[in-house]
Amino acid sequence: MVEVEKNIRRNLPELGDYLRVVRILADLLI
Repeated sequence: MVEVEKNIRRNLPELGDYLRVVRILADLLI
């Protein structure tokens, strides 16, 4: 998963930030 995340951040930094926000929201909901 880490490698994929790195690739996403390289190609689409905006998407990487979006995933980071989603992760934070998921942690808050759980």
